[in-house]
Amino acid sequence: MPDRITFTRPSMTAAVSVTGSGCGLNCAHCGAKYLKGMRPPEEALAAFPASRPKSALVSGGSDAYGRVPVEAWTGRVKAALPGIKINCHTGILDAARAAALAGTVDVVSYDYVSDARIVSGVYGSLSQAEDYVAGFISASGAFPTVPHITVGLMGPDEEPSLSLKSLAEIRGLADEGRISEPPAIVIIVFRPTPGTRMEGVEPPVADSVIDVIKAAKSLFPASPVSLGCMRPTGRYRDELDAKAVGAGVDIIVMPSKKARKAALDMGLTVAEADECCVFPALEGGDGDGR
Repeated sequence: MPDRITFTRPSMTAAVSVTGSGCGLNCAHCGAKYLKGMRPPEEALAAFPASRPKSALVSGGSDAYGRVPVEAWTGRVKAALPGIKINCHTGILDAARAAALAGTVDVVSYDYVSDARIVSGVYGSLSQAEDYVAGFISASGAFPTVPHITVGLMGPDEEPSLSLKSLAEIRGLADEGRISEPPAIVIIVFRPTPGTRMEGVEPPVADSVIDVIKAAKSLFPASPVSLGCMRPTGRYRDELDAKAVGAGVDIIVMPSKKARKAALDMGLTVAEADECCVFPALEGGDGDGR
């Protein structure tokens, strides 16, 4: 059990969508709703001189095959501010795309999925599940790549077994030498979103997510485990966050008051960060200890 935890509110990471509010997949769980909270690249770059972010999340909508067309923008974002760090959502990545991104990306955040039902039924992608796994292997060979596990995409009854299977597969890839040891593991949680095709689907129970966090800690003892920004709010978040602290999670994004109380009650040293959770993970949880 760690004796410290990092809480981060990513105000110093600029969120950039290279496709604006558009997405070729319009996935059942997202419906491009979350792209609306990100800035188009021209607008983001124009704001950099005043906002001076420490880092940028370069993301966007996917094409029909699950690729996010970030190549035209990562270099421009990287050159916009001295020292800015780039976290990139590439979607499916091959060697050619990785070469095009070389020198412009510090870390890749990759949504790991290997279940054909998610690829076809939730994502609606023309790619196959094997392509998403191959893309993860390609990304891991070119950049520090942080797998993101979304708990609950097939509904609450499939969890935690579905997410545990994904973690076991990633462990197997590392053991076989097909990928490097992941620098971090990010756990996110399906969030029913109004206006999407999955708005009526219940999220997984909090204890299922806790089982996934515990498994990630056990399977990847050298990798910080983060509870990421995408998860339900309200009482659900209160319960989940407090239990995640008790389960030994290393980083929580936008923590609830219950998380802070749990950390205090456990006597943990709290580090405060202000960037996307992959950055404090890569930097060993560095922040202002409280």
